[in-house]
Amino acid sequence: MKTMTAVLPMVLGWMTIHPSIAPAAQAGPAQLIVVSTLSEGDIAQKTRRIWDPTTDLLGDEDRIRFVFPTLPRSAGSFLITPPTTYEASDLFRGIRHVGLLLPEAHLRIADAVKFAGYQAATGHQPRAVLLVLAGNERDESVDNAATVRHLLKVLRVPLYVWSLGESKPGTTAAAWGAEDITQTWHLASAARRFRQDLDAQRTAKTSGGAAVGGPGNGSMNIAFPSP
Repeated sequence: MKTMTAVLPMVLGWMTIHPSIAPAAQAGPAQLIVVSTLSEGDIAQKTRRIWDPTTDLLGDEDRIRFVFPTLPRSAGSFLITPPTTYEASDLFRGIRHVGLLLPEAHLRIADAVKFAGYQAATGHQPRAVLLVLAGNERDESVDNAATVRHLLKVLRVPLYVWSLGESKPGTTAAAWGAEDITQTWHLASAARRFRQDLDAQRTAKTSGGAAVGGPGNGSMNIAFPSP
């Protein structure tokens, strides 16, 4: 039996965190946490005809992190990368760089998005969670998409869901209400709306408007029981 569910480069210093819920966001560098279900085959087959317009998805000082939607038997929580700058990369190149899932990986998508949401809520900066789906996944999570969407709304963490496959009825993409990015113009439109929303978070805070953030202080340990 294979125990590895993702290709994980050792140089990134993987870690797990038990997050604390933090108060409202403040102006400053944003944090994007990406949950990706893409495998090498997905990248090769589904993005080869897409010109990736995500080079300006984040600003030069913004930070990006990646969460793998698998829960290794030896770990008590999901694997998450340390924060790094986007460095004018494109999204798919970034996903490929940090590690791609193996085709046979057992996915815990909703649970991983829940984890990412708590991670994002720990900071005081503009934040968002982005779920990138291949379109043909099977989710083995304890939670479901609707429950996790509601949780992130309560945490005031914006959630974006993009899919490289059609959101056909009964699919994981449909359950999340995923936005179609199967064509370049679809991805360009989704990326533009994301950047506008992130910039609006900065504007709202600096102008004294309502800020995005967590509902209060305190420590919270997240348990992820086996499905």
